[in-house]
Amino acid sequence: PWFAALDAEIARVVQLSEEKKNRITSAWIGRIQDAIKAAQYDSAFQIIENALAEIPDEPELLALKRELEDIRQKQAAANESFTSGKSLLDGGDLTEAVDRFVAALRITPRDAELRNSIAGVLLAKAQVLVADRWQEAERLVAKITEVQPDYAVSLELRNEIQRQRTASELARVLQEIDRETADENWTAARQLLDQAQRSFPDEPAIGERGQVVATAMQKLEAERLRVIALRSLADFRSKLDAAKRRRPLARLKAS
Repeated sequence: PWFAALDAEIARVVQLSEEKKNRITSAWIGRIQDAIKAAQYDSAFQIIENALAEIPDEPELLALKRELEDIRQKQAAANESFTSGKSLLDGGDLTEAVDRFVAALRITPRDAELRNSIAGVLLAKAQVLVADRWQEAERLVAKITEVQPDYAVSLELRNEIQRQRTASELARVLQEIDRETADENWTAARQLLDQAQRSFPDEPAIGERGQVVATAMQKLEAERLRVIALRSLADFRSKLDAAKRRRPLARLKAS
């Protein structure tokens, strides 16, 4: 009987030991998974090493270690792509740089730190470009929103892009008006001015060109009326001359 009691005690101790091991393993796994979710891969790897030192050859821990090693390899590849993209961005090759950043995010799509890093370098470049190459700055700001929607882009930068866009559109419209004016296509110029005044109601340059076109059209209308008057006068004189020629004939017939 005492053997049976001993066996039971051993089984109880083994069970308690197993339960303790399971609790410890679960606690380690929880910490590791939290670090992985936060993309703190170096920290997660150190936790795994500490866990395996306490619980060697634990299958779940070994599986997590392999998973993390795969993640770290991907992170290294993503970082390499990011570094390459940053160099291209600094060199002015925006299209290729953005492609490298997108490639990096495909490798580690959950890496919030990488997303913030990409958004940061894109923002810095946009601030440099906005004065002279606002379209490219606008593209970069759009990419920031795509990469990290919550990333803070200053209102000052957004307003400057909007100001540059408005100035560019105004310059284009004025160029079209000036071209039609130079060709004396006054009707086309007037139509363009009407559209421009709706888009830029307070723009002095639009008003100035409007005065030029209005004056030209008034002169054109005055000339048109003068021509009509001259034609009417010529027609009246022609009829009067014809009437004078008919009078002698009428007297001759009467006699």
